[in-house]
Amino acid sequence: MNQQTQKDQTSSEAVATIATFQTGQDVKNAVLILSVLANLALFVLWLAVQLTSRYDAALASWITGA
Repeated sequence: MNQQTQKDQTSSEAVATIATFQTGQDVKNAVLILSVLANLALFVLWLAVQLTSRYDAALASWITGA
């Protein structure tokens, strides 16, 4: 009976270790995805400002808070 209890504890520890590792990977992936989306939004904003003069005044007033 003692060997079965040890096997159960070992498998429980292995499952906990795998779950912790997977959670870490999920957090890393989420942060990377958010970073890519933020960079993409900034790039699109920069591109719109570079290609048109339509947003220049609105963007300048938004940045300066005027």
